[in-house]
Amino acid sequence: MKKILKTPISSVLALSFLAVVQAGAAVLIQDDFNDNSLNSSIWTVDTDNSAHTRALDGVISEVNGQMEFNGRPRLLTTTAINPDDYAGGIMITGQIEFASPDDVFQIVTRTDNTKVTSGPARFYAELATGVSFSLNANGTSSVPTIVNRGGFTLDALVTTGDALDFDTNSILDFVIIDNGAGGLSFTVTDQGSGDSATTTTSITGGTAVGNLIAFYNRESQIADTMLSNLDNVTISSVPEPSSAFLLGLSGVALMIRRRRG
Repeated sequence: MKKILKTPISSVLALSFLAVVQAGAAVLIQDDFNDNSLNSSIWTVDTDNSAHTRALDGVISEVNGQMEFNGRPRLLTTTAINPDDYAGGIMITGQIEFASPDDVFQIVTRTDNTKVTSGPARFYAELATGVSFSLNANGTSSVPTIVNRGGFTLDALVTTGDALDFDTNSILDFVIIDNGAGGLSFTVTDQGSGDSATTTTSITGGTAVGNLIAFYNRESQIADTMLSNLDNVTISSVPEPSSAFLLGLSGVALMIRRRRG
């Protein structure tokens, strides 16, 4: 498999993002899911898939020190978090683990949790509003993707790094920056291999109808076989315009120069 960059992007991004956080970013939500009990002060759950004729209701459980998703349940922030309220937007970090193959995990900002009710997307309990940061567990050549779920237009996507080829139960670190027109960035790093990929774009138009943040897996509940796990989630503000986004891009540029040299 041809790699665009040999040095994992995560090593530079992690230091850059950490520097930004230490410079004054405020932690808005943080949960390591270690107490096996949903923290209802920061999270709410929506398991209703009744409008989607091919899906059973989802199941979500905080077990074994992580949040387990089975069959399209949605974990949502209890309060709105508007990235535009912060000079540099917001940063979301954590880990994803696909316990089943062929699943898709999505993190959606700027949503009101309205679900699609017509067309093929209704069968996947897709959200109808917001910006989705998604990763497909297709086993080979997976890259982070940013999608308009409704209400926005996005610039062209640019992806750098490795085509991710990870196994079931691999631990995948993710870093999301949502700074609207200032830049959107989604980095995923496989802890085992060190392979990493980053996708960037920006919002070029549109208005949010809600500002909840949603986490969910896309595939249906079939004999407990479609499981994905979420862990160590932190949602923070970024204090300066585009700081983390630009630092991330500068890190990638630095690695490209080193590679060419």
